[in-house]
Amino acid sequence: MNNRHLSGRLILTFALLAASMFAQAIDIKFMVDGIFYKLEEGKTTVSVTFGTEDNVKYSGDVVIPSTVTYEGQTYDVTAISGWAFDRCDELTSVSIPEGVVSIGEWAFNSCTMLRSIKTPNSLEGIGPKVFSECTSLATVFFGSSLTGIDAEAFYNCTNLSDFYFLTLTPPSLGSRVFNRVKTEQITLHVPEESFDNWNISPWNGFKKIVALTEDDINTAIIDIQRDTQKADCYDLNGRRMSDAQRLKGIRITEGKAMLVK
Repeated sequence: MNNRHLSGRLILTFALLAASMFAQAIDIKFMVDGIFYKLEEGKTTVSVTFGTEDNVKYSGDVVIPSTVTYEGQTYDVTAISGWAFDRCDELTSVSIPEGVVSIGEWAFNSCTMLRSIKTPNSLEGIGPKVFSECTSLATVFFGSSLTGIDAEAFYNCTNLSDFYFLTLTPPSLGSRVFNRVKTEQITLHVPEESFDNWNISPWNGFKKIVALTEDDINTAIIDIQRDTQKADCYDLNGRRMSDAQRLKGIRITEGKAMLVK
């Protein structure tokens, strides 16, 4: 190979690298109503992402809209990116809209106050470690389009009790999805018309699989909505109480006293 050809190849290689770096550099991150979004170059959709600073965390009840407007342009929200809510330990609930098709790796890792989650029918898959270390998470509701759950998605979710599936075909599971979880304490609620489909590995490892009725669906949705509307509790010194602190005692809600044993 002569020097001219070698020089030409080197120039082409550097040009491609520069173009790649430029394309990555012009991805845009912006915030609307307290939620951060990422807009990738050339796309007409956005994903929910993490804050611009390490100390910026989501908390309380977060409602993700199905569309968001930025600089006069309206974008569909189609994904929750990796690490979006990572270690948001004061996040109590999140509402995910129809149109979201994927949730990236570690998205809700260590959200220790998150008690329930309802995903939309549009959701097709969740990445690795999405809900790992969500130690208060009890109820999970999946829509009709879910096809896969990636590795260790529910790692050490020690409080899991109920999974609701609307999909007729059991989703594929990555490795050790339920690592450090007692699957015998979990009830799988699956569509009655596809009940037999769930008696295959690895799903038949669950001891409690029941047919899902319309009443079950309505009850699950009501319970999840109740979680999202949960009122804050305070002690007599005006300090906000954690979930663990308010399990027992006298609770006053809307002027009415209730004894919780």
